[in-house]
Amino acid sequence: MLALVESTKPGALLLTTNMSVAVKATVMDFTVTNRLPTITDLNWESGVQVRLLLTYSPDVRELMQGAVGSTVRILEGEHPRDIPIRQPARFEMVVNLKTARAIGLTIPQSILLRADRVIE
Repeated sequence: MLALVESTKPGALLLTTNMSVAVKATVMDFTVTNRLPTITDLNWESGVQVRLLLTYSPDVRELMQGAVGSTVRILEGEHPRDIPIRQPARFEMVVNLKTARAIGLTIPQSILLRADRVIE
């Protein structure tokens, strides 16, 4: 596996795309090996299993409820242009302490207190 040269090593990695489970695992192996904190703004249900350090994303349940509500309104005859675009009101933060330990990072207590879930 490739290793990062310390002089060009980034401070962290932000993943902003969906990937297959196999690709996620490969990326996570690389980032943990290179002690690179990795976060995503997407809700990866398996994110903590593939060793992401942190996820911060809209509440998927809330997004789906909004999409279903809009779909029902359209199916009942309402024109899509008359349905307001809804922005997420709730975000979820998950912190993975196992990954933090693996890469030698201490998560501040202030972050842990704000987290919706902390993975030991």
